[in-house]
Amino acid sequence: MPETPSRFTAATLLLVSTLTIMAGAAISPSLPALEAFFSEVPRAGLLVRLVLTLPALMIALTAPLAGLLVDRFGRVRLLMASVLLYALAGVAGGLQDDIFMLLLTRAALGLGVAGLMTAATTLITDLYAGDARARMLGLQASMMGGGGVIFLLIGGALSELGWRYVFATYAAGFLFLPLCALSLTEPPPREDGGGDGAAMPWGPLLGLYAGTAFAQVMFYTVPVQIPFHLKELFGAGGMMIGLTIAVPTVSFAAASVPYGRVAQRFSRWTLLSLGFLTSGVGLTSLLVAGSYPVIWVGLAIMGAGFSIMVPTVSNWVSDIAPDAARGRALGGMTTAMFLGQFIAPLISQPLVEASSIPTMYATLGVTGAALGLGMLLIGALR
Repeated sequence: MPETPSRFTAATLLLVSTLTIMAGAAISPSLPALEAFFSEVPRAGLLVRLVLTLPALMIALTAPLAGLLVDRFGRVRLLMASVLLYALAGVAGGLQDDIFMLLLTRAALGLGVAGLMTAATTLITDLYAGDARARMLGLQASMMGGGGVIFLLIGGALSELGWRYVFATYAAGFLFLPLCALSLTEPPPREDGGGDGAAMPWGPLLGLYAGTAFAQVMFYTVPVQIPFHLKELFGAGGMMIGLTIAVPTVSFAAASVPYGRVAQRFSRWTLLSLGFLTSGVGLTSLLVAGSYPVIWVGLAIMGAGFSIMVPTVSNWVSDIAPDAARGRALGGMTTAMFLGQFIAPLISQPLVEASSIPTMYATLGVTGAALGLGMLLIGALR
């Protein structure tokens, strides 16, 4: 393995990463149309929201298995198989007339995301170390956000034609398969004796996983709740909904680019606390947001905070996990991320029903800011 991976390899890993974090939310602009199409199905409102969040549940359930497979059978094979499954299952969703068959394709999509995200992140942490790894993880987070923006804007535009067209966005996976075949080779195995469960630093890992899950709850309430909020406030169509949901992803992508330089100046505790504080402030501001510009500013602030959290946790987990168990450790992080996405509506919807969508955002925002202050204090005492 060369000391420095080629630019072709780096570009492929970054491009594949665009398929991951917003894979479920790509169809968010079409949710009102989906609900209307399946309106005669009992519990249609709940089932349509599950269409959005079921991939996240499947990712959360299967990412540990993906981590085990990536450690035992190789990163590249699992990555390519997962990208193929992602594309096939994603496109198939738009062909369904039965909501339960649609849910089945969404579950299969989740399996694909679990494998490709775990394999891609593990490859990055195998091939890079130190400051170079921090830079690559920051770029990966940026590309995840950038992919989310592209998917959401395309999805918003396609939703104006009909909800089925939105699922064509997942065909991007077919385009990336040849790049994976041409540019990626399996890293040599590492024999550091770190593969047993006893060597895993479970205490710190579980703390990082918990923080990751809550951060995702904060972030994912946007695609879950904003479409209905904008529909009620402004009568918004799919394009405007997609544009608004894309705002925090644009901010996330842009603010992730300089992460490598920022990470050299601050401790991980400081970075994580700053991420939670910023995201919390952004969400809380939605309590008084009654126009598109004010909503967009709050969402942009939230996305900037999230851009600090994602690469910080990835780098932290990669550094404290034994080399031979890195795939499993990052698989656990993937589980935490998407478990947070799945439970976002389960946490946010009761708050909405008890008060309102703005109050729900303020409640989660204040909680996130309080967590950030607590982390800042812990970091100062260490």
